[in-house]
Amino acid sequence: MEAFLGENALTNLLPLAVLGLGVGHFAFIEKQQLYIGTHWNKKNLAVYFLSFLTFVIAVARINSEAITGGLGIITMLLKYTLFPVFVYLFISYQFRNNDGFEKNVQRVLYVLFLTIAIEAAFYFILFVLFFNQAAVNSEEGAESHLMLSLIGIHTEKRLLPIINVHPNTMGIYTGGVLVMAFLLVKQKGIGPKVKKLLYIFIGIGILFLLMVDSRGTIINTLMATLGVFLLSRTRFLGLLRIMPILSPLLPFIMLSVLAFISETGLGSQVSRQEGDLATGNNRSAIWEECMKELSDPKFQHFVGYGEMGQAASGVSKRYAWIFGSGEVAESMVTHNYFFQMVFDMGYIGTFIFFVFMFVILGNAISAFRQGFSRALAVVGFLTYFMLSGTSESIYGIYNKNYFMVFTVVVLFMAISYNEFMRDKREKGTA
Repeated sequence: MEAFLGENALTNLLPLAVLGLGVGHFAFIEKQQLYIGTHWNKKNLAVYFLSFLTFVIAVARINSEAITGGLGIITMLLKYTLFPVFVYLFISYQFRNNDGFEKNVQRVLYVLFLTIAIEAAFYFILFVLFFNQAAVNSEEGAESHLMLSLIGIHTEKRLLPIINVHPNTMGIYTGGVLVMAFLLVKQKGIGPKVKKLLYIFIGIGILFLLMVDSRGTIINTLMATLGVFLLSRTRFLGLLRIMPILSPLLPFIMLSVLAFISETGLGSQVSRQEGDLATGNNRSAIWEECMKELSDPKFQHFVGYGEMGQAASGVSKRYAWIFGSGEVAESMVTHNYFFQMVFDMGYIGTFIFFVFMFVILGNAISAFRQGFSRALAVVGFLTYFMLSGTSESIYGIYNKNYFMVFTVVVLFMAISYNEFMRDKREKGTA
């Protein structure tokens, strides 16, 4: 809504009103009694709550001139608080139906895929109808549409028509949901209604990612899908639990791999300009400045600066030359979710988040091994999330839609895992 109507009272208050009504509806839905949802494992609940709390604290301490005064901060806090509460109550309520565990799971998945499919289809139609009217992407070396050129279509790379934002803003989380669709579509027991939607979404998603023209998003989608699928056929799926631990190293692993590929024939085909692949499209320069800043320990590095911490710390000014000049360039994000979280939430908040990721990923893998096959889609999404976070700042306010999709998937896994284990106990198979 904000993308089309801008930041104003309507776009700020209407979502709050809708979320508030939704929370009220599900909280008091039966006999006017407060419904608090499914009871979770207490240890898991503590990790979830701490992770969410560190994020909320970072939002409350946001460093942005765009958010002025206490009212602006309160409005933002309410948005990021009410949405998870609404999702939690909505998914919990679905599992209260007497349709059986599997049908309840597929009902929630259907809502998720339908929502993202409609959005991806909408933006794809915008691309097709208004492509020539859209602004040309002004990034250096981005004038040519690389992905379409590989299939013989030569045109300029464009921003999303009408709203004029980078298409990967939407493409990056579409890729994550596409991974889920790939891992679900051939599973046994998927209802015909859900399977039909999955095929439609896969078709729309692939076309949309081609139009988005992000090498990283396409590669991460393929890597997460193939990696999780192949590992699921072996006893080594549990190895993916080390990914949260390896997250600080992933940028350097990525740069090493890109440097190797850039020296091959494939590298020349997928490069936009000389040297851009080896440097991760100048991300190496950004991360070098981040490392320099963190190599001089400060108290704020442990507790964070709040959202937009890269601007508050001053590190973004050191790599602003990559993005031009002006306030936007001087406050550009770190293009890596580990560095971004350290500047926003500090080492303490970042550690809590990765413990949280370790727990939820472990739950998904454990559930899959015990027979909850749909949990593999969550393993795929979380793997993709961490891969995409290697080269983008994806956690927090920087991509609101991606954060919302992440919240839905995580809460779906948290609730369905506990419902799955309860179902097994009731059947005497746990």
